[in-house]
Amino acid sequence: MKTEYLTFDFVVIGGGLSGICAAVTAARRGVRTALIQDRPVLGGNASKEIRVPPVGATGSNYLYSRETGLVEELQLTNLFENPSASYERWDLILRTLVEDQKHLDCFLDTVVQEAAVDKSTGNLVSVTGYTMGSELYRQFTASLFADCTGDGTVAVTAGAEFRMGKDAKADFGEPMAPERAEPGGMGMSIQMHATDVCRQVAFHKPSWVDLDLVAEDFGPFRNASADFLRDSGGFWWLEWGGDLDTVHETQRAKGQIQKIVYAVWDFLKNKSDIKDEIATFELDWVGAIPGKRESRRIVGDFTLTQTDIDGSRHFDDAIAYGGWGFDDHPGEGFFTQRASYHVAHAEPYNIPLRSLCCRAVPNLLLAGRNISVSHIALSSTRVMMTCAQLGEAIGMTASLCLEESIAPKIASCGASVRSVQIALQRSDHHIHGLQYEDPHNIAPKARVTASSALESPAFEEGTGILPLDGPRLWQFPVVTKSLEAVSVLADVRRDSALLYRLYSGVETGNTMPGELIMENEIHLNSCETEWIDLPIAATIERPGWTYLELASNDAVDIYYGDHPPVGVAGFTVRRHDPIRPNPHSSWGPLLRNDLVRKAYCVRIVPDQPVYGPEQVINPWSRPWSVPHLWISRQTDFEMPEWLRLDWDEPQTVARIDLLFDSSLDFTFFQGWRGYDRNSIPSLVKQYRIYCATGDSGWELFVDVKDNYLRHRVHDLPDVRASSMKIEIVSTRGCPRVHIYSVRVYRSGAR
Repeated sequence: MKTEYLTFDFVVIGGGLSGICAAVTAARRGVRTALIQDRPVLGGNASKEIRVPPVGATGSNYLYSRETGLVEELQLTNLFENPSASYERWDLILRTLVEDQKHLDCFLDTVVQEAAVDKSTGNLVSVTGYTMGSELYRQFTASLFADCTGDGTVAVTAGAEFRMGKDAKADFGEPMAPERAEPGGMGMSIQMHATDVCRQVAFHKPSWVDLDLVAEDFGPFRNASADFLRDSGGFWWLEWGGDLDTVHETQRAKGQIQKIVYAVWDFLKNKSDIKDEIATFELDWVGAIPGKRESRRIVGDFTLTQTDIDGSRHFDDAIAYGGWGFDDHPGEGFFTQRASYHVAHAEPYNIPLRSLCCRAVPNLLLAGRNISVSHIALSSTRVMMTCAQLGEAIGMTASLCLEESIAPKIASCGASVRSVQIALQRSDHHIHGLQYEDPHNIAPKARVTASSALESPAFEEGTGILPLDGPRLWQFPVVTKSLEAVSVLADVRRDSALLYRLYSGVETGNTMPGELIMENEIHLNSCETEWIDLPIAATIERPGWTYLELASNDAVDIYYGDHPPVGVAGFTVRRHDPIRPNPHSSWGPLLRNDLVRKAYCVRIVPDQPVYGPEQVINPWSRPWSVPHLWISRQTDFEMPEWLRLDWDEPQTVARIDLLFDSSLDFTFFQGWRGYDRNSIPSLVKQYRIYCATGDSGWELFVDVKDNYLRHRVHDLPDVRASSMKIEIVSTRGCPRVHIYSVRVYRSGAR
């Protein structure tokens, strides 16, 4: 055996999305970083080995809460380079991101087995791992470490306290917790996939699979036939093992779940009501290792609970956010007779840095499903897009701790945590409800003008028709003190009465109706493709999101169109009773077709001036009660649209950041179906940046021809400029320009 001794500034153990984001974020800030992964590939549950589609905060109650920053960079790159959603290509994108960082070394197939701790300080000094297939031990020494292993292996080896199982109600006062603590939790799943090989393929269940399933075994909560026809496999409910020790009995769980997978495929191929329909399908992939949902939760400086999440508790040290509902699974998994539940939140919630600081090991940070949370809170925070954000947060925290020679506990309070937050927001990492106020950003000191601006969120070009066969909901922003009328584009097949209601939005800025403003009914005469005027005459007490509901009417068809301006959305209401401001209501999905966003057609009187150029220097970089972005008038781009910033005195410009509109209401799906397009239509594709540098006039500094990202960073050689102009030559398909933010920095911002 051979031993190597390696020294780094920051060592991240665990190469899932949380570990990748932690390591890459630190490395991009110049921190000498090691990323240690016990598997031959990166990605954890999102890897090509396990293939669980990452999900996160985007939900039906809040449209514009998709994760941005590094995790969105990954998703947009995958969309652009991998529109077929191949997991091989996804694996290459993950590996390339890591390999491209000059300050980051990646060690695959390396299992950390030992942790050396300084007994006088409690600090972790080094970790030692065995690299499989090499007869090689490696000892990694560093100032800071991060446990992103999922199971909390490093923290426990270093002596940290942890929790497993379900907490008692008395532990944290959680309404959803059981009266007494219970062992076990959520199980593990193995994914599968089948493909049509265009010829008859038989399947004979292996002799060692001792399960013989019939339709009744699937219970009332799942439909194998329907799920297969929709996804060709990959059922989340191929799950078992929650009642086991999900650390030490993983192999036992794996064996049983494999049996379940093959028994389910035997049922589909040989017994189900679709067996003839899938006679030419072959099982072409089954995961080799299970994806875990839950194991150890390391005790940190703060334990996040259901009560904190339900109350949207404010944290001064908020560094990331979640939004996936409370999603707990019965421990019996596939064999349960109980339903898994998913309880939506009223709004996204923030996660404090203290929950990512290991209480027993001062220089150990945590990210992933092993952070300091209760079992109920874990059922929400465990999803991968949230975990990736946590990784980005601790990577940034580590870099600032090393710069200032402070411990993570110190970084979680006072001016230090504010520095962490600003640095995260500068990289387009979102913290729910926190405005971006950066002393290095000089853009807010400029006067902003533009070639044009969309006058109002009216949306008039219909491209399709839907029946008003249930309650439907229009969302749009209102900032005037009164609203006189709203019009909808419709066909009316016969004379009838139409009931409509108007609601204000909730005060939190989330996209769901709040209080009823007014209700009315009008008589409709039969017509075809006409604007139906709905008198409102309402006083608007609180500017922001406003909602129009049309009651079901079988005589009316409504029009929808493509590429609505941000803030205009359409919903199908799945409830049969009137809309109520219930935080756990289940609203229907935004009316959209993959990447081509859609909404119902609408006119608003008076016009709502919400898309002016001054929006690009406001402290929000996504919708919050109003859209908060500049939108140009509709254009064919025969002439470029432009945005201009002018300062009273020349400024030294070292960096320019642009935040485009990547359709934050769109949910990525890293799975088997693929995408219709390889980029978001509202993203700017081609643009140029000029600076006015004294007597020389406008000088071109940036010329981008094929952009597909939301956040673009451009470093300049300390240019002295009194003005700056951005010319937009084309988008990815939207007939308007959408830009959330322009940020301009002096030297020192990074």
